[in-house]
Amino acid sequence: MAAFDGSTTQPGLILALSGGGVRGFAHLGALRAIREAGLPIAGVAGSSAGAYAAANLGLDLPLEVEPLMSHVIDRQLADLFMANGNRLLRAAKIQSRLFKALRHTAIADAERLRKGLLELYGSARIEELVPPLAINAADLNTGEVVVLREGPLVDAVMASSAIPGIFPPVPWGGRLLVDGDVVEKVPVTAAR
Repeated sequence: MAAFDGSTTQPGLILALSGGGVRGFAHLGALRAIREAGLPIAGVAGSSAGAYAAANLGLDLPLEVEPLMSHVIDRQLADLFMANGNRLLRAAKIQSRLFKALRHTAIADAERLRKGLLELYGSARIEELVPPLAINAADLNTGEVVVLREGPLVDAVMASSAIPGIFPPVPWGGRLLVDGDVVEKVPVTAAR
């Protein structure tokens, strides 16, 4: 299947799915409604959490939050920010993670995320997805929008959602890529 180059003649919607964590995952419900209404989708652009939703659509995976979250959430990091009870203990845990980040490029361990994404997406490539998919990321060094239309889906989704300081940047074609929301909250460039 040819890579999506923006010159599609297929009729339908071109969707731009933004990030924003939980708000970004609301796209799953919107995609479900579009699918149930039988509206044609000619292409999808995703950034950060929107890249997850777009990937699930392209692979015809369930458009539900829970199965996706169970594969990608870092339980230790989530527990750290959601902990109830002793605020002093919670502050100490956060401080410990921040000190770890000073010694490393990020607070969270990207390998757990990679493993979960591999379970979900396997060896799928962006250019194989239907409808065609474009994923927004940001070049950490130049601040440019980088639109990914070819390559391993797992790496592209990780790059598009690599929140600086939380997740390490993802090497891609000589660049270091981070969360697409850093440069463009709604992936209009990729959608075009």
